[in-house]
Amino acid sequence: MNQNLFQVAIIGFGRTGAAHARAWNALEGARAVAVVDDSAAARQRAEELGLHAFEDLNALVRSSVRIDAASLCTPTAFHETQAASLLSAGIPVLCETPAASTARGAQFMMSAATAKAPLQTTSKFRHLPEVRKARALLAHGVIGDLVLFHGDLSQPEDMSERWNSVPEFSGGGVMMAQGCEAADLIRFLISPVAKAQSVPVQPVQDLAVEDSAIVLFTTECGVSGNVTLSWSLFNNSGVYFSIHGTKGSLDLGYQESWLRVDGEAPVRIAGESCIASAYRRMVTNFRELCLTGEDQWIAPSDIIASAAVMESAYKSLQTGRWSRVTVAQPMPASAASRAYPAAQAAAACS
Repeated sequence: MNQNLFQVAIIGFGRTGAAHARAWNALEGARAVAVVDDSAAARQRAEELGLHAFEDLNALVRSSVRIDAASLCTPTAFHETQAASLLSAGIPVLCETPAASTARGAQFMMSAATAKAPLQTTSKFRHLPEVRKARALLAHGVIGDLVLFHGDLSQPEDMSERWNSVPEFSGGGVMMAQGCEAADLIRFLISPVAKAQSVPVQPVQDLAVEDSAIVLFTTECGVSGNVTLSWSLFNNSGVYFSIHGTKGSLDLGYQESWLRVDGEAPVRIAGESCIASAYRRMVTNFRELCLTGEDQWIAPSDIIASAAVMESAYKSLQTGRWSRVTVAQPMPASAASRAYPAAQAAAACS
């Protein structure tokens, strides 16, 4: 066995888990070597690919397979217990977004992490070239003072057979699935969200959760905007995020991204947006974080804040009013271990 090979376990081997496995296998010196999934069909697929397959985390942790990190790709409702089990076993965790359905859950997860067993969330927008270029341009004030933003993360998909539409697994609908990414994008490019108001949209799919919503945001720096989230509607413009300033605008799109400054010709800042490339950058950076303690791309406070924003958005959906975002700080690691000891965490995942 190559002792220098960075070996990764994929927890949850559905579509997202398979994407993580492809990203890890594309990284030189790294390999997805194991899968944990309670589905016999998923384990069979893993074994056909030459991977070790386990029914639960207990079996993985107790096995002789060396695991240097884990990609956590299970339904959101399981993230807290599964992350706690992995982290308490000293295994770093790359967790799919959303980390948790509540700020308290995200706070607990982050408190279970250590320098030797870090936790990061995927936060795919932070790894897209056009987003990073936009952040640099905004930092230099190229479009002047910021005035307004608009996002559209609509992507039609039949969710009737997906766990994301089962509230016991997902904690919510499209706002939970896409809203945390939207909140993180706003925080990364503009400012933390101070308050949110959700506007319900007539449902298209017959689901137990919302399939579309519009969320209004006001940031701590005073810039306001809105984001459309949908599993049923089309984004006809191809632009997923626009920012308007006093001197111009930025349009970030799936096919191309543009900078427009008043009185100047438009400048194309990026071509086609590639989520697969973003995942490859994420796993590259996460391996570096595991090996050196460097390249942490998202702080614990950012992860907790995204969950807090979505809590506020769902509260607003119930009340019909603006809801202020309250962000808790990570609890001390000692408190986390008392609240959820390693043995209990492992048992919860079996």
